[in-house]
Order: sequence, then C-alpha cells, then structure tokens
Amino acid sequence: MTGGNGGYDARVRAIAELARGPRVLNIGACGNTRPEGRGRARFVQAALVERGHSVLAADVDEAGLAWLEQLGFETSRLDAQAIPAEGERFDSIVAGELIEHLENPGAFLTGCARRLKPDGRLVLSTPQPFSPVHFLHYLASPTIANLEHTCYFDRQTLEQLLARCGFVVEETRFVNDVRP
Repeated sequence: MTGGNGGYDARVRAIAELARGPRVLNIGACGNTRPEGRGRARFVQAALVERGHSVLAADVDEAGLAWLEQLGFETSRLDAQAIPAEGERFDSIVAGELIEHLENPGAFLTGCARRLKPDGRLVLSTPQPFSPVHFLHYLASPTIANLEHTCYFDRQTLEQLLARCGFVVEETRFVNDVRP
C-alpha cells in the first residue's frame, strides 16, 4: 500500500524488490506509462526487467502495449478482471496501482491465484486513503482525488479481500509517494 510524500521511485523500487522470479506477470503495466510520462526511464516494467526478471507486461491499453513493445518489452493483452484459468504460471504477479480501478477486484484476485505457481507471490500497490495527505485533500476538495477509482482499500479491507481469495499476507509496506 502507498501513501504519504516521497517520490514515485520509492513505490517502483518497493514493487521491484518484492517481486521474485524468474518469471513475472505485470498486470496493468501501462497504467504508469501515460504519454506525459513515457520519457521517464523509471517505471515498474523497466524496474522489474532491470532486476533480472523475465517480465510479461499485460494490459487492456493497446496503445500503451504498442509503446512498450517499441521499447522491446514482451506484452500481452489481458483483462485483469477476466484472467483465464489456463495458461502460463508465474513466480510473481505484480499489479501496481490497479486494484482500486477495477469493478470486480475479487475476480481479479481469483484470476491471479490461478496463474501463480505454488509458493508464487502477488505484489500489489494501492493508494492509502487514510493517510494524512489524502485526508486533508478530501477535506479541501468536494470531489475524490481520482475519478477513475471505483473503491479504496485500507490495510484491513485489503487483507480481508486477499484472504477470501486464498492469499496469505506476508508483508505490508507503506511507501510515501504522494507528490505535493
């Protein structure tokens, strides 16, 4: 989970550090590669590859996937809420800043569980809605911070959902990444 103030790279480093390989599925890989950020060298996909993982970038954003392919990354179109049960199994599945955008996060987690190898690892990041910075933003603004979010998770609700989908939480980290 994330929340606070300290820079985009802290979240990316934490995700890359927690993923284990050799084979990693990065679901929602295009989410942090918007056109204005495409010149940045540091994003989750690149960080995972730099750590030596063989990474499949998956998303429904076809333009974003095309851009990642141009950079030499392996890509696949994949709907996070309809992950097929059959197919390659992964040592880790990474989903950075994705779960709060989904209409059915339970379907996403169930799909991830089916595609992880035994002892595989799911690495999630999501905004921490109860951080002081977010709380102050909500007091000052009549709208939520991101209109694309369908839900917010705190530590308790995320761990409850993960448990219902068969996961055991090994670690929760709070990473400060809210930019002023």
